[in-house]
Parts: sequence; structure tokens; C-alpha cells
Amino acid sequence: MDFSRFMKPQDLEGIELEHAPIGLTIHYTVLCFNDSFNHSGKEFFTNFINEFGKVKKWIISSDYAFYDKDKKNDVVTFSIFPHLAHFNKMSDYINAIAPADIKKVKSVSDEFITFLSSGPVFNISFILDRERRMHSDERSYHLHRLESMIRLLEYWCKSTPEGKENYQKRILELNKAKDLINSPGVNLRIFRDIEIVAQLAAFLLAEISMAADVEIISWLSDRDSMLTFKNKIIGDYMLEQVASTYHVLCGNNGVDSSGKLLLPKPELEGDNFYDSFIRIPDYISGTLADFDFEKNKSSRPKFEKVKNGTFSEESRNIIYQLFFHPNFRAYRIPWEVESDGDIKVID
Repeated sequence: MDFSRFMKPQDLEGIELEHAPIGLTIHYTVLCFNDSFNHSGKEFFTNFINEFGKVKKWIISSDYAFYDKDKKNDVVTFSIFPHLAHFNKMSDYINAIAPADIKKVKSVSDEFITFLSSGPVFNISFILDRERRMHSDERSYHLHRLESMIRLLEYWCKSTPEGKENYQKRILELNKAKDLINSPGVNLRIFRDIEIVAQLAAFLLAEISMAADVEIISWLSDRDSMLTFKNKIIGDYMLEQVASTYHVLCGNNGVDSSGKLLLPKPELEGDNFYDSFIRIPDYISGTLADFDFEKNKSSRPKFEKVKNGTFSEESRNIIYQLFFHPNFRAYRIPWEVESDGDIKVID
């Protein structure tokens, strides 16, 4: 991914944040991930995309395991699927081999482990620093980002007037988001997590669009408060963040994104039509959230089975750890198989 034309706010500690330029910022941790991804991991991702190079439609689903005091790690997992068959046929197959989320099952089928380790799905997971912060002054940081985006949308109103009505609506919503950030008792944690997840989702959507001849690409998110946060005031804030970032990433890397991205909203209650696709990242994120890296141990056999059958299969699964303010960095976590069949992190 080429970020050379992007604003890079890693140095915002030393500038006046109220003087916001025009543009869309990419957080420095994502830039660190991009460097790590290019150095270690991208070859597995690219090989997977090339394996299904003739496919025109792609799906990314995602699941989150955040802020659970009974778990060891905060994790977001994205699962990438080539659209090889009718959506319902793909869904029925996943339901047959994994009929329920990992927290609801006592064991995991061998067929599902085979699917995770060698089937038509690629999982990329991120373990997030649990004490993550975007900046020393997060309120000013988020205001800076939003003001920069507002100026970008104002520019788009002039450069692409056919979208002016939509851009003006988004400007109003971003101004309301600024009001929320300025309000006492604001939940900066959710703004923080929206930015992280939205930028990672857009990054992967754009990487697929750069590597494959994509006609349609969809992001299917698990139900989460990030997607509905203050939506009566600021609209579909998270989905708009994904859409804008995807559009700009594609444009800056020479890819036409027009009409390609689908962002369905999960239902607030009951079943979603794509629940089966969420079940794939659910098993990976649930296993990683549970895993004790210091003891190299999971709490239950079902998590051990997913770990041992999946994490060392790098042609289908790669895992990164991301760190935020003040020590921004990212690195891939490699795994190796021991003589007893157990797998551990390579030191």
C-alpha cells in the first residue's frame, strides 16, 4: 500500500492541532502495520488472492473481542472469502460445519478445522494494545481528523458536484461528531476503536481491490456498538469512515473504486443474513482473545484445537500485534509446530 500522498499524523505531538489541513489521515499504527505487512505476511495474502484470481466478487467479514476482563487479549479478525458460489450455498456449508459461535459450542469439528487451515478463506487478525491511545491529547486529535475530513468533503462538493448533497449531509454529521467530542464525558474509547477498525477494514478492502480484478467487494461486520454509536445524531459514522478511507486508498493507488463497495448494516436484533460468515472470524478472534501468550496455553480444549489446527497454517492465517501511543509499532506473530503437535509462538 502506498501512503506517500497521505497526511501522516505520527508527528502531531509537536504541532498546533487546531490548524487542520485538508485531507484524510491514516493513523501511524496503520502505517507501522503496512510496513510490517509488506515485510512479513503480504506474500501469504497475495498468494491467496492469486489462487482465486479469476473471482470478481469478494467478501470480508469481521468479529471483535474487546474489553472482556475474563479474556487475555483484545482482538479483531477479518476473514476474506472469494465469492465462489451462490451466497446462500456458501452460508449453508459454513452452517453445516460450524452451526454456532465458539462460545456456544463444546467442541470444534475436524471438517471446520480443515476449512480454516486450507479452505477458501484467509484470516488476518490483530491483537490490539489493551491500553491503546491514539495521541497524548486524544480530544484534539479526533477534532483535527474530523476537521480535515470536513475540508476534504468541502473540496469534493466543488470537484464532484454530482455528489454534493451526500457530501453536505456528511459534513453536518461530522460537525455533530465534533460536538460530541467536545462534550463533557465523551466516550473517546469508541471513537478510538471506530478509527482503528475502520482503517484496517478499508486497508484490506483496498488491498484486495488492488490485487484482484474486483467488481464487487463487501464488508460484513458483526453486530457491535461501534456501528450504531449515536447513529441518530451522526448517522452511520463507522461505515462512512470505511467508505471514505477505501475510496481514498484506492484512488491514491490507481484503483477505480466506483460502485464496488457494499456495506450492509447488521440488524439490531435477531439473525443477520450473513451470520455464518461472521462465524469464521468469531472462532479465530475468540481463540486469540482467550490465549495466554505467557503460558502458551488456552483455557479450553476447543480453543486449543483451533489454535493447533489453524495458527501455523500461514497460507490461510496471519496474526499481528499492534501498539499505540507512545510506542507505535506493529509486528507479525509467527507460530511453529512442536513435536507433540502443539504449536507455540516463535520467539
